[in-house]
Amino acid sequence: MPAIGWAVCLDYAVAVGTIGLALVLRLALDPMWGDHRAYFTFYLAAIITICVAGSSAGLFAIICGLLLGTWFFVPPRHSLMAAFSTEWVDALTYSVSCVVVLFFQHRAQRGLKRERGNTRELRRQATELQVSEQRFQTLAEATFEGVVFSQNGVIQDCNDQVTAIVGYTRDELIGKPVGQFLSPTHREEVLRNVRENREATYEVELICKNGERRTVEANGRPVRSSEGQHFRVSVLRDITERKRHEASLRRQAALLDLSPDAIFVKRLKGGTITYWSRGAESLYGWTAKEAVGANANELLQTRLAVPETEVLESLRQTGKWAGELTHLTKSGSRVYVESRWQQMAGRGEEGAEILESNIDITERKRSEEALREARDALVEANTTLEQRVIERTRSLQETTEELNAFCYTIAHDLRSPLRTQLGFSKVLIEDFGDKLGEEGKMMAEHIANAAERQGLLISDLLAHARVSREEMPLSNVFLPDIVKLALTDIAMEIVEKKGLVDQTGLGAEQVRAHASSLQLVVLNLLTNALKFVAAGSQPSIKVWSEAREGRVRLWVEDNGIGIEPQDMEKLFGMFQRLHSAKTYPGTGMGLAIVKKAVQRMGGELGVESEVGKGSKFWVELPTPESESAEPKDNEDSERAVR
Repeated sequence: MPAIGWAVCLDYAVAVGTIGLALVLRLALDPMWGDHRAYFTFYLAAIITICVAGSSAGLFAIICGLLLGTWFFVPPRHSLMAAFSTEWVDALTYSVSCVVVLFFQHRAQRGLKRERGNTRELRRQATELQVSEQRFQTLAEATFEGVVFSQNGVIQDCNDQVTAIVGYTRDELIGKPVGQFLSPTHREEVLRNVRENREATYEVELICKNGERRTVEANGRPVRSSEGQHFRVSVLRDITERKRHEASLRRQAALLDLSPDAIFVKRLKGGTITYWSRGAESLYGWTAKEAVGANANELLQTRLAVPETEVLESLRQTGKWAGELTHLTKSGSRVYVESRWQQMAGRGEEGAEILESNIDITERKRSEEALREARDALVEANTTLEQRVIERTRSLQETTEELNAFCYTIAHDLRSPLRTQLGFSKVLIEDFGDKLGEEGKMMAEHIANAAERQGLLISDLLAHARVSREEMPLSNVFLPDIVKLALTDIAMEIVEKKGLVDQTGLGAEQVRAHASSLQLVVLNLLTNALKFVAAGSQPSIKVWSEAREGRVRLWVEDNGIGIEPQDMEKLFGMFQRLHSAKTYPGTGMGLAIVKKAVQRMGGELGVESEVGKGSKFWVELPTPESESAEPKDNEDSERAVR
């Protein structure tokens, strides 16, 4: 077998041996490390193989380490695909690290090989040319990379590219130690390689004259002159801008991943996805590994609301487009998104890309659709309801009119027999009282009293029906005149009960009301104020008014017995009597009539009372200047009784 074949076999034998040793060592450390550091020993084995056996054997060692580390130590163990889908970061870190080392080692070998060739050529030419050193110097000056010659860590010479990088002149550099221009982070590593005369390739930071730090890719190797002196040649390549660009890209990618929006980058021509954010993974379900390289329209089944030509024209003219579209997720569901496109310049049409940012608006679109359907249904229901309301209102009005007429007729017809009953009972008492005896006379009086109460009840029912049924046109009414008429109607009762009426607080306001109905309201309130006083007490009534932003409130205050709190709710109901007829006679209809009349005039009423200290009833009506002075028959407009 040729010598080259034996060398290759030996390289792969080294790779197998180091990987096997790494596996044994990792198995021994497994009780302590567990599922962590799955690739650590294999990484060391790969580095050793790369350094000792070269690139081919090193690549073989990297692949073997990746497979063995994943199979034996990445959960779930003894599986490759599941581990790559869950622990891909560690596998990727291992692979990238090893490939980077392999790359630099390969570059170092190539550089070493090139330098060795140059050295051989220079040695061959040294016998023929006495100016080899000058030629080498010229070659160093002509190269685009910086070249530094040093001896024992002290700079002996350099080309102009080095001075352009650090900002020092050649005279300022020559004779200075190399470590003076290295950042503390990398200084020890470089000086160790210099002391040990090792060839090495690494990235270091140089301290420039202006204080700036620039990153260079350095390839240093020891050389020996024909006189036997040891030198070191270092080739420097300025990669500062490249490193800044890479850092900027990493920051941008990190920021994009922080956004909850679905963000991805696709090529303008062909639509191939080149970047896929975590927001896109969350919305669509495909991982970055699955999405990158796929056609965006085919993967997402894009549906545009406008023609595609319109979108492309907008991108051509402004470089932007925004609108709504639909996409298909990995699970098969279709989502609505609000999409924004931004064209990013590239090298020619082939390199142009589009940054697409999408916000999920599926729920909003569904809500809008549901709202639209509900609105249509509501319009249809309103149309039907309005017709039904019209029909039922007409029917209710007819029924109410018939019922009112019926009640009015019955009440009117009942008066005749009641008058007869009352008349005969009085005749019986007056003409035949002696013959009836005390018991008979008492029964006849009961009959007369009952007939009289029933007559009052019929009168109140007729009054309530009249207030509810009759037309009630409103006009401007002078409030003091109404109070004066009501007091005139009960003047005899006031004199009999020796009542006192104070009108000093009554203003000269006008209200929008029905005069006769308002007089009936005031009359009922004054009558109650005279009636419901404690036995032996002199009635004292205070009447006053106050203006309230387009309305006037009339107060009637008494010194009566007051109202229990639990009786407030039923106070204005029909036939609601809070006391016996013997103590305080009446039908229980007075306040119900007041309530109905006030409502029909567009007013409000209420009461404030304390047991034993009297009551204050109030009625509030709009003024002529009020914009809302129409009557209200709806009981929902009544202010709560306080």
